Amino acid sequence: MRVYVAGSSAEIDRAEQVMQAIERAGHVVVSTWTEDIAMVGAANPRDASAEERRGWARGCLRQVGGSDALVFLVPREPATTRGGWAEMAYAFRSQIPILCSGDTKQSVFCALGDEVELDAEIVPWLEEIARGT
Repeated sequence: MRVYVAGSSAEIDRAEQVMQAIERAGHVVVSTWTEDIAMVGAANPRDASAEERRGWARGCLRQVGGSDALVFLVPREPATTRGGWAEMAYAFRSQIPILCSGDTKQSVFCALGDEVELDAEIVPWLEEIARGT
């Protein structure tokens, strides 16, 4: 399965750990935002042009649209995200299966997908989706 992992740049280590677990399970992680942040040095550089920011946003949405499932790592306070919520909405609109992991009670919108508290529950969920159950 092709999986997009959305999350907060403030929790980039968490995202990378989840991405590695997904890949170890034999799935393909299509999201590259963690790599982009490492290259650029920030999730949303204040000195980036509108063209650069638009390109990054469109790239993320292309990756979401090309995925079989979206895993949204709902950030734990005090971390926040704006991009993750937008990516989840795009997946919902595109009828891509969504799993929200973490502090899902912070928003009613997490109920639009499946919800789990622990990131360890992500790979088993992906296995169920892959089997079509």
